[in-house]
Amino acid sequence: MRISALLPGLALVATSLAAPARAEHKSLSTIFMQLPPAERRMVQVELSRGGFYEGRFDAAWSDGTALALFGAADFLATASRGRVSPDMSSAKGIEAFIAGLADLEYSEWLHDRATGTPGF
Repeated sequence: MRISALLPGLALVATSLAAPARAEHKSLSTIFMQLPPAERRMVQVELSRGGFYEGRFDAAWSDGTALALFGAADFLATASRGRVSPDMSSAKGIEAFIAGLADLEYSEWLHDRATGTPGF
């Protein structure tokens, strides 16, 4: 599924998370940009594998990266019925989620989403 098809749904996610998302947007970009470029690219690759990111794997911060991070976090929390619930409202939670993506902790689940196979 292309990210353009997900944008209306992601807008709803962003709206429902509006206060924490706005409060932590600076932290989100700062945490992302503090990673080495290879890890930032890996985060983008992982988000792309799940169908959340369609940009270039350039290790650069963008609104697309932000939307993809929030979309993936929401997907993981919903699809796992709360067993995996990335904390996107705190800098510490954001750091843990981004590090987990870079370390491929969510790779199987994101791949399962993209291929349509049940991962949970």
